[in-house]
Amino acid sequence: MVPVLVRLPNWVGDVIMALPAVAHLAAHGYEPRLVGRRWAATLLAGLPWRVTARPGRLVDAVRVWRELRDDARAADPGFGQRANTLLLTNSFSSAAEARLAGLRPVGYRQDGRGWLLTTAVARPDGTRHESLRFRMLAAELTGHAPPDEAPVPTLPVTGAAAASATALLAAQGIQAPFAVLVPFATGTLAGQSKAWPDFPAYARQLASRLPVIVVPGPGEVDSARRDYPQTHCLEDVDLAIYAALLQRASVVVANDTGPGHIAAAVGAPLVSVLGPTDAGRYRPLGAQVRLIQASPWPTIDAVAATVDATLATAR
Repeated sequence: MVPVLVRLPNWVGDVIMALPAVAHLAAHGYEPRLVGRRWAATLLAGLPWRVTARPGRLVDAVRVWRELRDDARAADPGFGQRANTLLLTNSFSSAAEARLAGLRPVGYRQDGRGWLLTTAVARPDGTRHESLRFRMLAAELTGHAPPDEAPVPTLPVTGAAAASATALLAAQGIQAPFAVLVPFATGTLAGQSKAWPDFPAYARQLASRLPVIVVPGPGEVDSARRDYPQTHCLEDVDLAIYAALLQRASVVVANDTGPGHIAAAVGAPLVSVLGPTDAGRYRPLGAQVRLIQASPWPTIDAVAATVDATLATAR
């Protein structure tokens, strides 16, 4: 196996959408060695690839890259003679880090960083799904053409995470069927929030019929307690256990946010509620995903009907 260093994206949803690119490397004779945010190792614990946390300070990040470079050279003396690092980030700083560490990076030509890349790839048109865009970049290393359609990410759940999820549900007295709501979303698009504004009202409606779980992330606990008092609010749940909870759910209802992509990747029945998001580029991909989108937003009745249809066919 030929070692290749891979800089993962910075957001949970993007990491999920990048998984087919990493799997493509592994399927064509490469040994991916991943670098990402500290939570990435927890999220990807069910996968066979080594994940190293990238420190926050530039000097520390470069030191970690150099250590990974030296380890790769020890395994493969030809490591430094070819393109050896795949940047699934688009920033100037990630390319600069790789160069300062003596690496030979491959990435998309943007953010003024083309001159730092060993292989600078022209950005594909904006109509392609992010999963396909990541996979196209990996093809620059392997030489194998990408598929015509966006590849579907898959995320295995570890036995330990599944056991922890079972124990957590038992401690809360939650039995199937149950729903998981993902009402939080960071940032805006075209000046509009990415969060469906009717989530609190719909949560009250759904919680009258079956148990509903909300899993707030950092900075979301207060709003979860305030806006979703009828739900089981599970705090301080790591991403691996969260993935297992999503996999066990009878239905997941999510905004355009990372846990929605996790739900799709673990095979959960997902209702993806989108407003201003470019669905062609960022929608969750999976066999059990039902997308509902309207401008500015779908109605409660439309979402409720889609959730009911999903529950009617739940595993």
